[in-house]
Amino acid sequence: MKASELGVPGRGNELLLNLCKAVGATVYLSGSQGCHYMDERAFGDAGIGVRYQNYLHPLYPQQFGDFLPCMAVVDLLFNCGDQSLEILMQHQQDIK
Repeated sequence: MKASELGVPGRGNELLLNLCKAVGATVYLSGSQGCHYMDERAFGDAGIGVRYQNYLHPLYPQQFGDFLPCMAVVDLLFNCGDQSLEILMQHQQDIK
């Protein structure tokens, strides 16, 4: 489903809230920096909880030189093969 197909009004926080209401959401998962701009009270007043992703970039062996973070997942796959999922999962924490 595309947000543009829902036809909801608003900008910024208001748009996010209206999109959540339109699809009957009870929880909104935000990126870690959402806490700097989200109006959590408005979401709470609408009965929608807000959770923040706490993504920790995994470190893994790369074949050439020093570790370069923020590569595409294909870099992890090519460097670590079958161990890739385990590497991703062991570096993550629960969502706050």
